[in-house]
Amino acid sequence: MGRMAAMLIAGSTRVVEAGGGWWRVRRVRSADLARYELVELVGASAMDAEVKRLQAELRGIRSAGDPAAAEAIEERIREAQGEAAIRRVERDPSLIGKFQSRIDAWVCAGVEAAGEAADDLEPVALVMDAAQQDEAAGRVWVGCLPEDVRGELFAAIEALCEAPLARPFRPGPGDVAPA
Repeated sequence: MGRMAAMLIAGSTRVVEAGGGWWRVRRVRSADLARYELVELVGASAMDAEVKRLQAELRGIRSAGDPAAAEAIEERIREAQGEAAIRRVERDPSLIGKFQSRIDAWVCAGVEAAGEAADDLEPVALVMDAAQQDEAAGRVWVGCLPEDVRGELFAAIEALCEAPLARPFRPGPGDVAPA
């Protein structure tokens, strides 16, 4: 049972580089986002037909076990999501603030730790309200992060949330049963 727990835990976090620093991010759940009073849990980009098509393609590539192709499709998904968001904002410019709030909420909910090196991270809690910032307690206002860093962290967290936790427990067509 220990191997299964380790596999599930390892699949729920990832260390990523963004903005010249290293960050440990984790899967975000609806309950995490509710803490940040984010009502719209699914963005317009998730409903975009091209994004859905690419996500289906990604599932097929992952089941085929091709990590390089999967990474390329993940990048195409991020680009398609960005394009879908831009189209929606062009139709309704008042959505700009909502999209930024959504990104900030995901980043606050998903970042666990930060550091200058991937193997030397310290716990950090990002907060939505500047008044809650407390350096001694490790709470940092998300607005302190440059917008491009928040965007990179959001993309990493969203990709982690969409990634499967682990390979299927039972072999499927084309899979080789473990020895």
